[in-house]
This record gives sequence, structure tokens and C-alpha cells, in this order.
Amino acid sequence: MKIALVGAELEENLALRSIHAALERAGHCAQLFSFDEPEQLAATADRIAASAPELVGLSMVFTRRAREFLDLAQALRAKAVRGPIVAGGHFAVLHARELLRDAPQLDFVLAGEGEEALVSLLGSLDDLARVAGLTWRDGPGSVRSNPTCPPPDDLDARAWPTRPQTFERYLGLPIANVLSGRGCWAACRFCSIRAWHEAIGGARFRQRTPESLAEEMASLYHRRGVRLFNFHDDNFFHPRREVNLERFQALQDALAARDVGRIGIQVKARPDSVDAEIVEKLLELGLYRVFLGVESNSVAGLKALGRGIKREQNDRALRTLLRAGVHVAFNLLMFEPDCTLADLADNSAFIRRHAEVPLNFCRTEVYGGTPLQKDLAAQGRLTGDYFGYDYAIAEPAAERAFQVFCRTFWGRNFRLDGVNHRAMAVDFELHILKRFWPHRLGGALTRKAKSFVRAVNVDNADRLERIFEFVKSEHGQSELDAFAQALEADRARVDEGLSACAEGLLREIGSCAGPIDEQPKRWRRARAAAAAAAVAANLAACDNPRATMPSATEYAASPPEDAAPPVQCSFEESARIAADIIRTYGARLRELSVQSGDGDVSQILLHLEFDRSGRVKRAQYRGGAHPDLAAAVEREALKWTLPGLSRASACDLSLKLPEAKYVPPAKPDAGAPQPRPPPPHFSEMIPRPPHYAEMAPAPRPKPDTDPADEK
Repeated sequence: MKIALVGAELEENLALRSIHAALERAGHCAQLFSFDEPEQLAATADRIAASAPELVGLSMVFTRRAREFLDLAQALRAKAVRGPIVAGGHFAVLHARELLRDAPQLDFVLAGEGEEALVSLLGSLDDLARVAGLTWRDGPGSVRSNPTCPPPDDLDARAWPTRPQTFERYLGLPIANVLSGRGCWAACRFCSIRAWHEAIGGARFRQRTPESLAEEMASLYHRRGVRLFNFHDDNFFHPRREVNLERFQALQDALAARDVGRIGIQVKARPDSVDAEIVEKLLELGLYRVFLGVESNSVAGLKALGRGIKREQNDRALRTLLRAGVHVAFNLLMFEPDCTLADLADNSAFIRRHAEVPLNFCRTEVYGGTPLQKDLAAQGRLTGDYFGYDYAIAEPAAERAFQVFCRTFWGRNFRLDGVNHRAMAVDFELHILKRFWPHRLGGALTRKAKSFVRAVNVDNADRLERIFEFVKSEHGQSELDAFAQALEADRARVDEGLSACAEGLLREIGSCAGPIDEQPKRWRRARAAAAAAAVAANLAACDNPRATMPSATEYAASPPEDAAPPVQCSFEESARIAADIIRTYGARLRELSVQSGDGDVSQILLHLEFDRSGRVKRAQYRGGAHPDLAAAVEREALKWTLPGLSRASACDLSLKLPEAKYVPPAKPDAGAPQPRPPPPHFSEMIPRPPHYAEMAPAPRPKPDTDPADEK
């Protein structure tokens, strides 16, 4: 069958890509479609409809985007896509019956790990009662859920996920997402991952063997030039410390046996999984980044979230990781339903105490099926509906603090180009530089980067404490609004300078990167001898290309597709390239800026990669939330060729556009399209489509923090 698989892919979507590989293995023809933001809805629907799929699979993982995917399904029906539309993922599974009740454009919701579940559905469309984990309409007004079937424990037997044609790069190094296991053994009360695993049954935590994992990593390293590996596991660590030490040693040995040279790895960790010996072993593997699941540093907050962590462990884990010299970042779910000003002050003090560590902070969101959702529902405190539950914090002063926080910190915490994210980016790239080019990393650059991160976090703590002090006294809504508006304006002013500092640091870090000698001597010596053996092995495998995994000698004989990453341009080279672009293409860029529906801009941030002839082969707009302008600039940049480049190069540019020529305003035309309105206020960020008009009033949307999306 022809299958369309649809989901977000701001980075590799391993869930959809694993399902794609399983469908291809089963003999189906599957195609992946990225759907990253609501502005892409019409174009995505057109592309899917043009592919004439016999079944459409929607990856509905996140609460915040659920309505967008239902709107996409509605658009597909309007374009005469008549095949079944099936949804899977955390949100869909935890609200399966409600979705089939309220969304007629959906046919099925499928619970389970998609590889087996979707293949099973495709083989039983004529007998739906046989499909484990399927929720479907068994007649008018009747919704039926079949019993689930636990997913298999053997993760090694599964096909590797389909990979993109090109990987994202940091400092010119390709990065791939990988999974060493699935699930999590912890019992956090807010976590949709836990609720999802409980809904489908089976083991909540499974891991691949080190040999299987090393085989996939070696293939990515030798065949695709990957040097950075982001472990997307919900929990990278086994609960038993001795198992972790054995596992990490076995993985190190397996990678060495496959001639994998210098790599960098990044993982997620609970604070109670971190100690000096564990970190030392991971450093030998190439550890350069840890996302630490702190979540809260107040005693009451840790208990309310069900973390099973003592706050001393938070401090100890951070100290251990910082002493080891790795990049560490964390998130605080500091505004939770029963927090007090004292709890919030504990978390603010924690931010100040660890000001050298980049972080973000937000509210604890409520997801269906979690213990937190069930408790708040039993207490009568939930408002909204399953598309976005809401609640008021029990302590009035803490609720007032949250209201001011929403407005004050929106631009810093929740925009992709927000200053807290830029601080993470600076420290992240600094540690990549440290891992691969330590001889080029000077002490002065390190001090500047650390000082920048510290300045951001001290400002975070200062602003939070000003909010907490203000809300101790009761204020009317107008007073709260005036205070928040003044604090927001001041924050925006400060962030302009901090953002400029971040861009300068990122350019300086990028200018220090360069070619790396990543090939082990043993691999280089074996290369020539391995070629003949590899050819014979490839010929033998032609009759059954899936019969065996490629061997290390085959890797050596296969020229890597991305093995020669572009060289990062120096600051001087980047300045020359920027001047050439403005001189040659500046007027066109200004024209695109004026024509876009995102409003005129004066500066464009752009990442470019060139081949040896100077032709742009990849362009990425990095100037913030301007989707129309970004798409136009990226298309335009792919037409450029710049002389004077004799090697594959990459650079990050800040292009100051020439002033626009004055054009007298035209008389209003009633039939002309109207200008795009300004961005909505935070409280309007999740609009309600017309076909949900009969449902409960929309909740106050807060930044979504599904655990599966934490990075």
C-alpha cells in the first residue's frame, strides 16, 4: 500500500522514521511528510494529496499541536483523500475515544509502538477487531477499543530508522539522533511518557545491546560522516549503576572494534544517575553534553512532581558535570499547581547559585492520563479540555507571579531565538569546539562565553525576584498589567544587547573550528586491504541485501557521503562573504523582506554552506519567527554563487540590508489582501478551529513541556 506518514521534523523524527523503515521492510511504499508549524498546513495538504496515499498516519504526540493535525486531516478530506486516516502518539493514544467522538475526519487511533502496530493494521483492514490497540468506530455512535498487545522486548530485531539525505550540522559536523533504548523506569507524576507506556502495556523500559547500537553508530560514522550523536532516549541510564558501567564499557569496546574514531555524544540524565565514575566512563565514549532533568529544586516541588529526587542530588550532579567539563543544561517546572512564593524563591536561588549553567524555566503542564491530571480533576481544579488543560495555582500570590512571568519572560523563554536558548547554544557549541578542536579553544573565549551565560542567568534571577517581591501584596489587574508591561519592555531592551553578544560569540566559536583528523591509524592502514573483501561481501549480499549487517571492513571501503564536512569560515572570511552578498544580492533580499507577510526587517541571520565552486548548496534562515521570509530567503540563497572559494565552506552571517527606497502609499484597495495582523498575545496563542466551537472554552495556553520534547 501507499502510505503517507506525517509529523514534526524540526530534527529527525525517529518515531516516524522507524515506522517508515518497518513499512518498507514489510513491502509497503511509505513517504514521509514534515509538518512543523501551522503555516505549512495548506502546502503539506497539497503535497500529501498529490501523492495519492491509500492510508495517512499522523504523529500526534504533543497536546499543543493536536488541533493543527486535526485541521490537516480536515484539509485532506477536502482534497478528496478518501483512505483511512490513523493517529498515533502520546496525545492521540491518551485521548483516543474523545478524538473519535469529536473528530469525524479521523478513522482510527492506534496504540502501541508504531512499527508492529501499523503493519498489523495494514494487514487487517478487513477485520479491525483483530488489530491490537486499535480504537475505531464500530457502527454509528459506537467507539470500540481493542485490547493492546505489549511491544516486543527485543529492540535489536527492528530495522534502523530511515535517515535524511543530509544531516543538521554544528560547527560543520553532522549530527544524528539515535535511540539506545525505549521508555523510562521512573514514576514522575506529570509525565505523559509514563502514562503512554502504562496505556499500551508491557515493559516500561528496554535497552538495545551495545553491539547493535555500535553497529548503527558505526554505519552512520563511516557511511554518512556523522560525528555527533544525540541519544534521544527518554532515559539513557539503567536504574542500576553497575549495569550502566558495564554497558558503557561494552559500547566503547564495540565502537573501537568497528574503527569508530573521535565522536561526541549527548544524553539525558536524572540527577540520581550521575556520579564521577559514570561521567568518567561516558567521557571516554565522547560525552560533551548532558540535559539534566532537574525540574524543581524546592522540596515541595520535587514531591509534587513525583521526582523521587532530593535537592542535594541536583546540586551534586551539576557540580560533578561541571568539574568534568561537559556542557550541561536543565529545565525547571517551577510553577506547579501547589507551589508557593517560598518554593519559587528556592528555584530562583538555585538559578543564581548555578548561574554558569544555561537553563530554561516554565510551568508544569497537565497531560491526560497522568497522575497529576487525575488528582487535579478529582479536586475540581481543572479547566479547559483535553486539548489543553488549565489550572490556577492554589496560592494567590504564586498565581499572580505566574501571570506576570508569562508576559515578562515569553520572548526570552519560549521563542526559538530567545536569549535563554541562545545561552544554551553558545555553551553547546563551545563544548563541541572543546571536544574536537581543544587546541583552538583559548581561555579568553571560554571566559567570555561563561560570563555571557552567567549574565543571562543573573538577570533571570533578578527579574524573578522582582516579580516575587511585587506580588507579595495584592494588586488589581491593571496594576499587575502595568508592572508586567514595564518589566517586559525592560527585558526586551536588555535582550537586544544579549542577543548581539550571543551572535558575536557564536561567530567567534565558529571561526575556531576547522578540519579534524578523525580516522584512527588502524582504520587508515586497513582501508586498502579491506576494499577487495568489501566488494566480495557486497556481491554476496546482492541476492538478499537485508540478510546481514555491514561489517567494519565494508564501512572502510565505502566512501562516506558526508565525511568531509565544510570548513567553517574565519571571521574575516565571513565578513568578506557578507559584503559580497550585500553588494550582489542585497537589493533582492530587501525586496523579499518588504514583500513577505512577516513585516520588513533590517537584518537577516543566515547559515550558508558552499561547495568548492562557491555555489550555495544549503541555506538556513536563523532570524527568528519569520516563516514566509525564511522560506523565500532560503530559496533565493540556493541560486547564489560566490567567487573566490576553493573549498567546501560554511559560515554564519549577519546581513544588514540596504535601506528600502521610499514608495508613496497606495490608495486602499478593498479587494487587496490585508496586512498580516501583529502576533497574538500569549493568551491567544492556541486558536480554536470552527469545528470545535461547541466544546469547552479554550484554556489559557502555557508553553508546552511534553517530556518527550525536552532537549
